[in-house]
Amino acid sequence: MRDRFEASAGLWLRRWSSKDARAVLGAFADPSMRWQAGEPIASMDAAGHWLTLQADRWTSGAAFAFAVVDGMDTVLGNVAVTDFGSSR
Repeated sequence: MRDRFEASAGLWLRRWSSKDARAVLGAFADPSMRWQAGEPIASMDAAGHWLTLQADRWTSGAAFAFAVVDGMDTVLGNVAVTDFGSSR
């Protein structure tokens, strides 16, 4: 899996990194985002744990999460790809 690629003019998908902890913390501060985490992301430590989980899942091949960033590397969102397995 590539670590970075251009998704659209001016938008990039790249692997999450530890430098993104503040952006993760800010995103999960929004009430509409809180339900999307398995545990509260209410501190820099919790944001770091979320980032570590994404890295572990990438390494194991269980899922691939990408930060959506602009040309200034500002985090705008998240895209995750995972295997749902066979439904049969």
